[in-house]
Amino acid sequence: MYKRLSMLALSLILLALAAILADAGSLGFRAYLPVAYNRYPLPTPTPTPTATSTPGRPRLVIREIQYQGRDEYIRIDNVGTGAQTMTGWKIHSVVGNQWYTFPAGYVLRAGKSVYVHSGPDAIDNPPTHLFWTNNYIWNNSGDKAILYRGSTPVDSYCYGGGCP
Repeated sequence: MYKRLSMLALSLILLALAAILADAGSLGFRAYLPVAYNRYPLPTPTPTPTATSTPGRPRLVIREIQYQGRDEYIRIDNVGTGAQTMTGWKIHSVVGNQWYTFPAGYVLRAGKSVYVHSGPDAIDNPPTHLFWTNNYIWNNSGDKAILYRGSTPVDSYCYGGGCP
C-alpha cells in the first residue's frame, strides 16, 4: 500500500511540476527555464554598436622659411589629426631649381613640425631636424618653396622676389 501511495504522490508531484513549468513563462520565470520548457523564448539580444576610431586626416603646410644665416631651414607643420608617411614627398626651391626628397619611412605625426636644414651650419637631428645639404638653398632676395606628394603640389610658400 505504501508503494502504491508513494507512486501516486510521485505522479501528483510530477503533474504539478509540469503545470508549473508550463505556466512559468506567464509568471516571469522564462529566463530561468531550459529552452525545451520555455514557451515564450526571449528575443536574441542585438549587440549595441560601439564607436570605432577613425584614423585622423593629416594636413601638411609650409609654415616658415629661414633664409638668412648659416643654418637655413624650411618648417613644415602637420596641422591635421593624423600622421603622414612622407615617403615620396619632396620640397622644391623654385629659384635655383633645387629638390629635397624625404627619407623613406619618415612619418610626420599630427601636431608636429619638421625642419629641413641647409647651409654650412645645417643641423641634422631626426626626427624633428632633417639635413638637406651644406649648400645654401634659399635665395635671400626671394624664393618660393613647393611641397609635393609625389608629383602633386600640396602647399607652397613664397617671400620677397620669389612671390608672383
